Amino acid sequence: MADPVAGIAGSAAKSVRPFRSSEAYVEAMKEDLAEWLNALYGLGLPGGGDGFLTGLATGTTLCQHANAVTEAARALAAARPARGVAFQAHSVVPGSFMARDNVATFIGWCRVELGVPEVLMFETEDLVLRKNEKSVVL
Repeated sequence: MADPVAGIAGSAAKSVRPFRSSEAYVEAMKEDLAEWLNALYGLGLPGGGDGFLTGLATGTTLCQHANAVTEAARALAAARPARGVAFQAHSVVPGSFMARDNVATFIGWCRVELGVPEVLMFETEDLVLRKNEKSVVL
């Protein structure tokens, strides 16, 4: 696995680009998030267009990330998050009940274990049905 700190530092060192629209900004954020997740976990998520959200649509990557954050927090003896999540990883189809359940599990973990405020959260339908792409990316 690549050094996650080096990958994050490399991404942060890139120059900040002005964007002509919020859609262009969201696209750039998707590319950055895909690069970050790929650097952390070697996933091969596509960065642009619908590929990034399609790569997240089963919720599997999100739940794996939740578990990685949980383990990192445990290693640092942090008080939170205290537990990871159980999720379905095999034969999950985007849009299926299991995909929705995985995404909802990740969202619940963010609320309970990390204490992420509601105003910063997205809803299951925002990712699964692509109702609010910007909310998912932010």
